[in-house]
Amino acid sequence: MVSDLLIPGLAAQILTLPYNPNNVSEDAAPVTVDMEVQVGLQLARMLGYTHDTTRAVASLLLSGSLARYRDIKWLFSHAGGTVPMLAGRMDYFFNSRRDAKTIAPDGYEAEFRRLYYDTANATHPASMAALLQLIPESQVVFGSDYPYVPIDVQAASLRKLGLAEATVRGIESGNAMKLVPRLKA
Repeated sequence: MVSDLLIPGLAAQILTLPYNPNNVSEDAAPVTVDMEVQVGLQLARMLGYTHDTTRAVASLLLSGSLARYRDIKWLFSHAGGTVPMLAGRMDYFFNSRRDAKTIAPDGYEAEFRRLYYDTANATHPASMAALLQLIPESQVVFGSDYPYVPIDVQAASLRKLGLAEATVRGIESGNAMKLVPRLKA
């Protein structure tokens, strides 16, 4: 049997293989536990939180909670996670449910449009374009994702999107004041 230490060297002589340094012995791959923890934290911050947001939206929708609690104004961070990008996919698959008309009386996309979303670390042009294609701009409020993203960086990114001034003002504060009127005081 060939030792794990020899496989990368032998394979390089024969063919090129995708190589993951975590799949070989410690001697052949200088990956430390600290490095793995740092990568895990970066992935959680970059992907995990947004996918958790998506899962929360989908879970509330599929459980019927969004339909049962119509008076709650739900506000989701990170522009809804990947909801804007997966809305069509979710709509397609969710429509096969027998309870579709019960949990989404006006359709799934209508349910997404009823929700509110913040801009926490989601002011990249592609993210905001997807969000604003799905929902009315009045449903978007400012979020910074502080301390991961400084507030001034988020504010500058929002301003660079080229949105109408009235839209930017709404996102920065106007929409939140309509959502939570006591903020005006």
